[in-house]
This record gives sequence, structure tokens and C-alpha cells, in this order.
Amino acid sequence: MQWLRWQGSLHKKVAFSITTVVVVIIAGGAVYSALEEWTFSDGVWWAFITSLTIGYGDLSLTTAASRIFSIFFVLGMVTLMTVVMGNLSTTSYQLHIAQKRARLLKTKLTPAVLEDLDRDGEGVDRFEFVFGMLKLLDLVDDQDVDPWIKKVRRARC
Repeated sequence: MQWLRWQGSLHKKVAFSITTVVVVIIAGGAVYSALEEWTFSDGVWWAFITSLTIGYGDLSLTTAASRIFSIFFVLGMVTLMTVVMGNLSTTSYQLHIAQKRARLLKTKLTPAVLEDLDRDGEGVDRFEFVFGMLKLLDLVDDQDVDPWIKKVRRARC
């Protein structure tokens, strides 16, 4: 159940990001259509193409007001698109890790699996198990893990 809530929050984050871009493009299109006396669809087309930094050149700005607005619109859209791409990338990575975690949780702890987690040949202790699972999830690597395992071993002596 927790997985579904977490996955739902990721979907909300993506939906919010995409909705924000669409709303800003539509609002920008309304401004362009008013400033340039274009149809609403031409204004939205211009805002969309400009926000993707494509610029086909099929429409040209003719008023000083629309050019000034473009400065702020382009800067705002580049920033917004960067944030959205970051959100999409982060969400994709988080889903990948969550799916990997779900697969790991379904894996049976066979003697072979436990042997792979045993770093010192003395059987798998809690620390080796936890670090092993984190490593399998690609959240840490040996360089991250070894100093902590050594620290725990020194504390036990």
C-alpha cells in the first residue's frame, strides 16, 4: 500500500510539472496573440515553439512589447523546462530504484545469496546484509561501504 501512495506522489509530481508547462505556454500564447494581434492558436504555437527553443521562423514578432515580453518568457521557460526535465529525470530514477527494491524484496535469501553478502567469511551480520542490499540497489559502492564496516569492526574489538 505504501508503494502505491509513493508511486502516486511521483505521478502527481510529473503531472504537476507538465501541467505547469502547458498552462504557462497557453498563458504566453494569450499574451502573444494580444500583443501581435494573432489568432489564439498562432500565439500558443509561437509560445510552444519558442519554449522548446526551436523557432521555425514561420511567425515573426513585430511589436516592441512582444519582443520585451519574449525576453522574460524565454528566460522563464528555459528555467521552467530545466526544472521539469530534472523532475522527470529524478522521477524516472526513483521509479527504477523502487522497482529494483521490489524485486530484491521478492528474492529468496538462499545460502548462495547470503554467501555473496558475506564480506569477511564469518557469516553475514546485520551490517553486511544492509550494506549488501544497498549495494545491490546501486545506492552505495565498495568505496562507500568499506570504511563503515571497518569502523564497526574496530568498535567491536
